Parts: sequence; structure tokens; C-alpha cells
Amino acid sequence: MKEALNTARKALDLKEVPVGCVIVNENELIIGKGHNLTNALKNPTRHAEFQAIDEAFEWCETNGQDWKSVLSKSILYVTCEPCIMCASALRRVYLKNCVYGCSNERFGGCGSVLDISSSNSDLNYGQDIKIIRGICQDLSVKLLQSFYACENPFALEPKMIFIKDLFSNRFVSLFLNIIKYGSLLCIIPPLLNYAALNRESPYMSSHGLPYDVGSSQKLFLSCKGKGLPTVVLDGPIGLNSDLWLLLQEKLSELTKVCVYDRAGIGLSERPFEIPHNDSEKVPRAKIQRGQEFTIERMAEDLRRLLTSSSQQERPLMFVGSELGAMIARFYTQIYQDDISHIVMINPLVETLFDEDHGEWKKFWYENMVPKWYSYAIGSLIGLNRFLIMANVLKPQINNDKLPQDITNRQKFLMSNPKHLFSLVDEFINLNETFDQMKLIWSIKQFPQNVSMTILTGKNDDMFISSDLFESDSKRLNSFRNTWKKSAEYLKKNLHPNANNVELDDSIYKQLYTKPNYMFDLIKDLVLKWRKKNIVYEKI
Repeated sequence: MKEALNTARKALDLKEVPVGCVIVNENELIIGKGHNLTNALKNPTRHAEFQAIDEAFEWCETNGQDWKSVLSKSILYVTCEPCIMCASALRRVYLKNCVYGCSNERFGGCGSVLDISSSNSDLNYGQDIKIIRGICQDLSVKLLQSFYACENPFALEPKMIFIKDLFSNRFVSLFLNIIKYGSLLCIIPPLLNYAALNRESPYMSSHGLPYDVGSSQKLFLSCKGKGLPTVVLDGPIGLNSDLWLLLQEKLSELTKVCVYDRAGIGLSERPFEIPHNDSEKVPRAKIQRGQEFTIERMAEDLRRLLTSSSQQERPLMFVGSELGAMIARFYTQIYQDDISHIVMINPLVETLFDEDHGEWKKFWYENMVPKWYSYAIGSLIGLNRFLIMANVLKPQINNDKLPQDITNRQKFLMSNPKHLFSLVDEFINLNETFDQMKLIWSIKQFPQNVSMTILTGKNDDMFISSDLFESDSKRLNSFRNTWKKSAEYLKKNLHPNANNVELDDSIYKQLYTKPNYMFDLIKDLVLKWRKKNIVYEKI
């Protein structure tokens, strides 16, 4: 190391950065020596380590020895930690050890910035180098300090720029204008969107009412018609009740039909969030309502909405799609006496994330969640509204045959941060929802008095994800097969006595264009229940 320091002093005399390096072979003979020559040679790669390696190569050639065999048993001494470039070179020449004085906090490749020398670097060439640090550290630092205390003769000449000259420069003026108008563009769209949402909001909920389900939280509910059983329609994950409105209108001629929006979705308020800080005082009733945006909380909210809040007559007939179908199952597990029948449309099954080595789970959290989170951010900054106006961004339910009020509401929701961030929360908590469903299934048998119909469409994908597969038919078929596996598990293992119906067409398209099939199916179930109920009363 003393020889390396002497070599560094020679670099200082030449007004180079004072770093010196020597290479010693297994016989303790110096076979390479060098110092920085980057300024003299006008070459930024001419660091001390490269100079020493070049000399070592020459020594091997002169003495007829294999350089790889020699250097793999040699030690390199250098006054300052090798930079990333030099550390990489040391690996390539198979050096055994590296001993250095002071650390290189800005460019160090032996641990200070990157650890190129060790096996943690994931590099697939050369060999790992054993590093010894801090030898003659103080002397190495003093050499560097003496260099930087002097003016660098090779530095560029500084140019004096006065403030008045700076602001008179037309390029700087242009830059400041860009910042000024760019700031306005960042502020104006969110403000316009916020004002538009406040103006439109009163007209969006005219077809129903908000009901308080406790903790000053209100859920949107719309009921039409008269008669029993009361049919409750619950939608796919992240989707509001607009999907059901055409079917509700038709079914209301037969019996009472209710549609609602889950907490935070559509026209319902976000759930009360239980604080994670134990010091905050929270009523016990609030804590017992379960984790927000999970199926436990959704079922409890629905129970409060249908009983104490709106006092709907029972029994209930649940018609649920995807997440709505799972909520119907969970609800029935707890409140079995309230339910007469369940119709599950393309149901979500708690084993979906377990099928095919978790492909759906990976897709869900790597594709679906980021996609809808970006939409949520777009609604927050007001971008979504302009993209919808430009016909670039489509609403969640988009069809030319839809009534104008539904189309307007879908555009409203696609511009509404409350709705989209709640949608993302439902997505993020889906794995927890699956775990809760598995748990309740393991501790309580599904009630035998509740009959069930499972309805699936061959050409249906998950309502809110189908557009991600448009350009990849192979991937679409793979995910469809995984979805079908989970549906088959539901039919064969969880509910083997259910009535299974499979359609060749898309169920979702029929729901908001041709609701007659669903109407006929539910009509038969309603009339069947009424006939059985009348017979029971006569007996």
C-alpha cells in the first residue's frame, strides 16, 4: 500500500487525481503499477487500475506466463475504492483480492454505491473478489484533499451569469412560460371536473334513495314493484347497479325488485374506515362491521340496508353476478332464514386465485389493479372527463341501445374519483374476500333449505376485464379455461345440487339489451316459490 501511495503522489505532481495502484503476484512481486492519467491522455478510462492491469499483462507476456493463472492468485492494492467501471474490470481479469484505502462514496463499485465485486451483483462473468477496506485510509484521504484544495487546471472556465441576463434570455423566458401555463393546465381540469360532478350529482340518483346503514354511511337503493319474494340484484366487482335497471323494470311487473350500490361504488358513500391507531376512540359497533371493501363488510352492510334501514319484506331472492354472487352465498351462510333462492351469474369462486399456479392472481394484481388505478388517478386530475368527451375513454357499461340516463350516469362515474378509487379498493381486497369465503365455508355448512341456480355464458369473461384480452386470443382462452375450472369446482364440490344452466351467448349483453331470458328464468322461480308457499298455507 505504501508503494501505491508513492504512485499516487506522482499523479498529484502531474496534477492528476492522486490515486495509485499496484498488483502483487503470489511471490509478493509487483507485476503492475499505475496512477490516473485521464487528463494527460485525454482518455476517461485511464484510471490507476487500468494502468496497473496493462502493466501486469505485459509482465505475463514477457515472462511467458498465462495472465489468467497469474492474476487469479494476485492482490491489487489501490489508494481509493475502485469505481464501478474499474470494479467490473477487476472481475473480468479474475483478480483474487482487492485492498483499498478510502471509500469512493460517489462512484464506488465495491460496496459504497454498487457491489460489483461480490456474488450479490448478479454478474455472470469473472470471479468474486475478496475486499479489504481502510488500509492507510487517512493518508489516502489527505492526498485527495490536497488535490481538491487546489484549482483544477483542466476544469472548464466558469462563465459569470447575472440575474438580469438570465431573465432576458428568450429561452429561459420560454421555459418560465411553459411552467406557468403548464401549472394552469394541471390545476384547471381537476377544478372543472369537481365543479361538474357537484352540478351533475343531484340528477344521477333520481331513480332511488340513499339509506343510512349506520356510522352516518349511506348506501343507494332503488326498489320497484310489489309482491314476494323480494328480488335483490347485486352486480359484478367494481360495477354499479345500472347493469340491472332494464331487468328491474321488467321484473317489477311481477314482484318487488331492488337494486343497490355497494359501499363506495356508484352512488353509495365510501365505508367508514376503522382507524389503525389504537389511541383513537371508535364505537364497538363500528369495529364489529369488518374490514372495509371485503365480503364480510359487504354482507353486513347489505343486511342493514335491507332490514333496519329500508325494511324490505322477506324472503329474499338473490340474483348476483361475479362478486354479487359470492356476496349472496356469504349472506345466506349467515342469514339463511331470509333467503328463498339464489341465482348466480358467472360467479366468482374463492378458488380462482389458486387455479393454474395462481395465473389469475398474478394477472389481477399486475394488470387489473394498475389499469384501474391509472383510471382513478385520471379521474382525480380531471383527465377522464376530457378523454370521454373526445371518445377515447369508454364508460364501464357502453352500448348504443342503453337509455340516455344510464349512459350519462356511466360517464359521470367514470369521471368520479370516489367511485373509481372504491373500485380499486374492491380489487385490492379480493384476495382477502376469497379467504373470508373459504373460512365461513369451513366453519358452517351451507343451508339445505336454500335452492340455487348457476348461470354461465360460454363467451363471457369477467365483466370488467374483457378488454384486456382483445389483442391476445391465446391468453383469453387460457384465462377462460381457468375461470371455468373454478366454476366447475363450485358446481361439483361446493353446490352439487344446484341447477346449472350454460348459455352459448353472452349473458352480460342480454342483461342490458335483451333481458327477456333472465326475466323468464326469474319469473319461473318466483312463481314456483309462490305456488309452494300457497300450498304450505293451505296445509
